[in-house]
Amino acid sequence: MNRIRNKDSLWWRDLKRIRRLEEWENEFNDNGTWNLGTGKNVRFWKDKWLERFELRKEFPRLYGLSLNKYNTLNQVGEWSGVSWRWKLNWRRNLLVWESDQVNQLLSLLVNKEVVKEDIDFEKVDNWIWREGESRRYTVKFAYIISRREFQGEDCLIIEQFWKIKFISSA
Repeated sequence: MNRIRNKDSLWWRDLKRIRRLEEWENEFNDNGTWNLGTGKNVRFWKDKWLERFELRKEFPRLYGLSLNKYNTLNQVGEWSGVSWRWKLNWRRNLLVWESDQVNQLLSLLVNKEVVKEDIDFEKVDNWIWREGESRRYTVKFAYIISRREFQGEDCLIIEQFWKIKFISSA
């Protein structure tokens, strides 16, 4: 979701741009989760891809020590033969209790892996929306959520959204 591609709709591209605002990111993340593909679009620490929480909030100490803060899943591990191996890098040697947290984190990561690209390079990461029957993101649901959450408030998110330069289709 971080990469902006030419084949994305204009709305989706703009949504990706404003997603970088913390208020919008929290709201957006609270209403969906990731179904993993190659792991190129899912951020290891900041996206809700494991259960329904962000790893940075579940393990704040490890997040603070991580050298992989901004990496996507495919950058925080590698394929070793037929198995996926997580590679977490720290800015210093860990204390015993921090190592215990790493073990706790690794236990959550057991059997979690990205799709091997040479096997299924078209299997992309998919965002699963919690609202609606189709569980697919729609502009309508984004609008409903923004109105529900920010009605009557001076909302930085909405202000930023309307400042985005749109290309006219006419």
